[in-house]
Amino acid sequence: GAMNDMNQKQSNGEVKTYQLGKPMSWEDFCDLPDDLKKIYIKELRKKFNVPDEELAAAFGVEDNEFRKCVSNLGIGSRKASLYSTNWYETEDHDKFKSWWIIAKEVK
Repeated sequence: GAMNDMNQKQSNGEVKTYQLGKPMSWEDFCDLPDDLKKIYIKELRKKFNVPDEELAAAFGVEDNEFRKCVSNLGIGSRKASLYSTNWYETEDHDKFKSWWIIAKEVK
């Protein structure tokens, strides 16, 4: 699926591999081509139903910086306050937290 490594041919013929199936730093995320940024966020939302505030925190950036990035990509924002249940008390929250932390420690 979309969360596997994506190869993109660079103009110089080099193939760059992006590992979209795991956490990345904000810098790495910002280096992604926009289409892959969209895929990355959409997949995390699909998999963990994760709100923007939590993704911003995971990336270690301010909410508004993350939101600006997302709105530039045109994929809409997803605010925790608009959820019908408290996301932070759901299983999705626990799953996201452990996925992000564990995957980050595996080098």
